[in-house]
Amino acid sequence: MVKMLSVAKTVVALSLVSFITAAAQMPPVRIACIGNSITIGYGLPDRNSAYPQQLGRLLGNGYDVRNFGVGGRTMLKKGDYPYWKEKFYREALAFKPEIVTICLGTNDSKPWNWKYKFHRTLR
Repeated sequence: MVKMLSVAKTVVALSLVSFITAAAQMPPVRIACIGNSITIGYGLPDRNSAYPQQLGRLLGNGYDVRNFGVGGRTMLKKGDYPYWKEKFYREALAFKPEIVTICLGTNDSKPWNWKYKFHRTLR
């Protein structure tokens, strides 16, 4: 019984070492954070406290979190500064992320960005 327990412990230990080694060799999960000034951390005393940088620190080495934020940009393709036309948009696509966070929309709410909105009259 003692010998069987010792063999079981050895098997578990070898399996654990094998798992840890395999996990260490896996490439990090790519996360792209796209968005506007909120994403880049505009107005913060230290841009390293923007949410993408905090996310990267929280998740650790198994993740590659990158900030693709551009201030003042809209999700609307017809907005005053569409994110779709930015080099950061193309860079985010080229990064081939497995996870994407999107923080766009606040600049879309500016009145001049809604000239294409749906108008409805009430009767």
